[in-house]
Amino acid sequence: MHKHPEDNGRTVLPDEEIEIELRAPNVPTIDLVDIPGIVQYPPAAAKATREIATRYLRMEHTLVLCVLSARTQSLRNNAVWPLLRETLEGDRVSRVIAVLTMVDLPGGDDMLAERMSLRGDVPDDVGIERLVPVVNRDTNTSVGMGEATEIERRWLQGWCERRGAGEPELEYDPSKLGIHAVLQQITNLFVKSNHIRTQ
Repeated sequence: MHKHPEDNGRTVLPDEEIEIELRAPNVPTIDLVDIPGIVQYPPAAAKATREIATRYLRMEHTLVLCVLSARTQSLRNNAVWPLLRETLEGDRVSRVIAVLTMVDLPGGDDMLAERMSLRGDVPDDVGIERLVPVVNRDTNTSVGMGEATEIERRWLQGWCERRGAGEPELEYDPSKLGIHAVLQQITNLFVKSNHIRTQ
């Protein structure tokens, strides 16, 4: 792999795309677009990331998987919320899945219970129905998907047992927690928005 000549580690290349085509039987035909996260600095990168996100958010059939860091002190101040308000209208507001990543790293679970119940830290006018917490997967690249999913399940189940005692909404529920919950939410969103038909 070669480094792009304009890539200095602080530059966003808004018109450069890498396309990977995957084919498999019995799966929906979709374009999955991984765009750079919205940044505030430097100004040129901030402008470029907003323009890229806005371009895709304005597309009629866009479904949004919004990945947020659990280590952020306030989710309410995230730059993505104003962008969602500006670009999504009507029933398209409900086409957003929010994933809270790095909940297992220091500071990641400080407000997890409140965030999972959408109390206080998430704006109520951007169509987020649930935050799905997932553990960090960047630090151990030698672990396979199956083992990583099991590690995540154990961590989330342990957290629920430690922090959710006596609170039914915080009981361990794999349909609301972890990567499998994210995949289920995506499937539900496909069905809800008529991107795929159920049999």
